[in-house]
Amino acid sequence: MENLKKDEVNEQALLPGKSNERCCGMQWKIHIGKKLSDSELYKMWVYPVKQEHERTLPFLKPVEVYGNLKARICIRAFYPFHRGHEHFKDYFKSLAERYYPRLRVECINFGTPTGFKLFRKEGLSCGGVILQAYPQAKAKFGEVELPIVFEGPMDAAWQRSDLESLIGMLTSYEVSQGK
Repeated sequence: MENLKKDEVNEQALLPGKSNERCCGMQWKIHIGKKLSDSELYKMWVYPVKQEHERTLPFLKPVEVYGNLKARICIRAFYPFHRGHEHFKDYFKSLAERYYPRLRVECINFGTPTGFKLFRKEGLSCGGVILQAYPQAKAKFGEVELPIVFEGPMDAAWQRSDLESLIGMLTSYEVSQGK
């Protein structure tokens, strides 16, 4: 990868330290040294709705919420849940069940026009998770200050165990405070 010049196109995005693996099993074109514009990201991720009946397909829901809607701890997961990331949604649903009633999970599908707007509003350029307080994003739980952002491919750029240990710390703190 070091041999590539700035703005040269590589047919395959490489995961850190892994020379021949494709990100999420799909082929990408990446631009070395160039940040993709909103329109380039939109073309890459947003599902092209070509027929009116496609607007009602279940995988095109921009936001799905799981767990306790009034919980103070919230995960906002930003992934294209219809483009090879369906199993991520199952994982986030399982977290909502495991940490109920202390956790709210929002799955934002940035493969939809509405989800993409929410994704860019957060300033993200890759899928990720924001662990925050709810309804206000900022809060302090003991020594942990929220929000915390996990950006990049799950299990490659960050580990599920890190997210789960933080959720465990936050929920334990809430229990100890009697909330």
